[in-house]
Amino acid sequence: MIKFKNVSFTYENSDKKALDNINFEINDGELVLITGASGSGKSTIYKCINGLIPHIYEGDLLGDIFIDDINTKDCKDYELCKKIGSVSQNPRGQFFTDNTTSELAFTLENLGYKVEEILEKIENISSFFGISNILNKNILEISGGEKQKISIACVSILDAKTLVFDEPSANLDYYGIELLKEIFSKLKESGYTIIVVEHRIFYLKEIFDRMIHIKNGRLIVNLERKEALNYTAEDLRSLNPFDRELKVLDSFTRKEKLLEINNLFFKNIIKDVSFNLYRGEIVGLVGKNGVGKSTISKLISGKISIEGKPFVLMQDVDYQLFSESVFSEFLLSNKDLNEDEILEMLKVINLYDKKNSHPFSLSGGEKQRLLMGICAKSNSDILILDEPTSGLDFNNMIIISEIIKNLAKEKAIILISHDYELLSRVVDRIIFLEDGSIKEDFILKEKNQLISIFQKIKGGK
Repeated sequence: MIKFKNVSFTYENSDKKALDNINFEINDGELVLITGASGSGKSTIYKCINGLIPHIYEGDLLGDIFIDDINTKDCKDYELCKKIGSVSQNPRGQFFTDNTTSELAFTLENLGYKVEEILEKIENISSFFGISNILNKNILEISGGEKQKISIACVSILDAKTLVFDEPSANLDYYGIELLKEIFSKLKESGYTIIVVEHRIFYLKEIFDRMIHIKNGRLIVNLERKEALNYTAEDLRSLNPFDRELKVLDSFTRKEKLLEINNLFFKNIIKDVSFNLYRGEIVGLVGKNGVGKSTISKLISGKISIEGKPFVLMQDVDYQLFSESVFSEFLLSNKDLNEDEILEMLKVINLYDKKNSHPFSLSGGEKQRLLMGICAKSNSDILILDEPTSGLDFNNMIIISEIIKNLAKEKAIILISHDYELLSRVVDRIIFLEDGSIKEDFILKEKNQLISIFQKIKGGK
């Protein structure tokens, strides 16, 4: 059992409570969904459960957190690791090796498992997660979604009976999300306690036992599944995103070609890709994890000679943060910006109060919004956005979608995303990539066209 009793937490050098008098219990064998807006305190709860608070993150912790009747304040962090397995929002930060198979073996080796046991566990977990095709590969060369799968496999290979996940679906395609749902179901049936901190909640609606909604550090509701299925709040993603009617954007005129790609090949990843990009277009580049979407964005931004380099918002935003404050990050990318312009954009992306904060003190969703704001203020005519809403709640997803639509009035945008709720609101053209090649390229005219593409991704076809 996990129990939070009057828990409040304030991070060091902050005057705002990240958690404010939180009380709840999670029973053995439950799958509990913890959701809420970006920066609401969800990830802080995650850190409390796995012992990062109070053992790693400094701050003022009030109240008590119990894991199996043991107060985490009195338990060594290495002792908690035997009870709690956790996967963070950024899986790259949890890797210790550069090889996928070595990563799976790493913790087992440190715990003294025999070679035969390690090999057997790796074979079983690889089959279970469907990751046999990415064994013995360089972790830095696999896709973000594949990194996520490896990180989940690494924590699941251990013997801890409680698993906590922070945004596990953030970079997964719909096939990967279906697999993740299946994995959670199997783990639950095997008696595991599972805590999932998530924005995208639709895939859990059939398997979660309870939903906890956190807002501004406070617990808003703690609902049994039956009640939660009828619960809505303005800051939560939809449990039924595919039921939404698709609003087709106004037609555009293809007058100014900004990018022309002909017969693009790259290693064994990209195979004879050709397409043009015009000012005013928002093109959704979609497909399964690992088919080459991010590789195309890297080739466009680095190896293909075009007039005026595009601005790329990378899937892993940590690679693009360099300054000592949120405010100064804008000036690094565009020195012509004045203070009023920056402050106005910070208000739009709901980061005005964080203008003097260090970028790495932000939550994953806040970092995503920061980079989107910087992208919006760039001078590039071509914008490539790689999963810009992977860590965002509903309200902030809407904000980003409005920014994207406004930017498209003057620029051309390639939007790489698995987020149906975003794509259905902004794109007017879809390029469907499969096995490194373009299988479909069409103007989006009706809801079923987009749903059909996601069904193909979901089915792994």
